[in-house]
Amino acid sequence: YKSTTEIYNNKVWQDVYKKEIKGIPVYIKFKLFQDHFLLTSFKPDES
Repeated sequence: YKSTTEIYNNKVWQDVYKKEIKGIPVYIKFKLFQDHFLLTSFKPDES
């Protein structure tokens, strides 16, 4: 859906995905920091 840097730290990248899982639209956000992916948000997509 989109890829951007964090507001306060331009060295940390965030990727946002919108996906449907078992018929439920979800919003998933990952951060890439020092070669590690961190899941930072997983919630129903209300948009």
